Amino acid sequence: MQYLSYFKFPRVLEIGVDNGQTTLPLCHNMSLLDRQWLYEGVDIRMKANVPAAIASMATIFCPATEPNIPVHPNVIFYEINSLNFLQDAIKNKIKYNLILIDGDHNYFTVQKELELAERIALPSTLIVCDDYNTRWANEDLYYAESNGYEKNKLATPRQKTSKVGVKAAVDEFVQNSNGKWGLTTGLGNEPDYCILYQKETVLDMNVHIPPDTSAVFMASLEVYFDTNQCPEVNENLLKHLDYKYERPGPRPNKQGAKYIIGGDVRHEQENYNG
Repeated sequence: MQYLSYFKFPRVLEIGVDNGQTTLPLCHNMSLLDRQWLYEGVDIRMKANVPAAIASMATIFCPATEPNIPVHPNVIFYEINSLNFLQDAIKNKIKYNLILIDGDHNYFTVQKELELAERIALPSTLIVCDDYNTRWANEDLYYAESNGYEKNKLATPRQKTSKVGVKAAVDEFVQNSNGKWGLTTGLGNEPDYCILYQKETVLDMNVHIPPDTSAVFMASLEVYFDTNQCPEVNENLLKHLDYKYERPGPRPNKQGAKYIIGGDVRHEQENYNG
């Protein structure tokens, strides 16, 4: 949320809505920002309870449940294959600040999703990939073969690939980016997701855990951008919603920047120019 507050009009894409575990708190938190925002959720089977829960929230409007309200929607759900949606987004030149990938848990789909997601990313866009450290990190799951999806024509059928699992797809994407994309694991001792960021535009990353909290998921991911390369980032808009937080200023020309994620400290031996 703190990261999304950088933007005048934050846009979020979530692939794999499921029961709205991420959707609901994310939309609620964005509704507390004093600006326009848009969340778009993609799934091959949209469960009715998620739009219904969204519709019960004040100041959040979804055309799926409130088609006649004369305001711009905050939340739009699409029942569509993620690869088709991403291709349409590229054609329409749509960009997102945050892209969450948690749909089909297999090498083929995630590899294709990342290739397409890169083309709808801004210089400051973060991509969060779920199941990077779960069972499906090294195995393939196709929803086309899962209970309740047998007759779903939107599901991607199993493909023959030399690699399997979400982790292989993510690692390959990072390796093939020729140093453009970096990867860090998520919060906690055994995080199930990873965060992809663009190394040329991120000056530093750090996790801030307020002194009065014990749960690591209550922490804030501080991201410092080279704003010369990221004109969409406005640090004056930065807003934290949970507690009093005073963020230190940017750290230019920093050598050996520390990435403190989930208790790990990683050193990036580069010169950072603010």
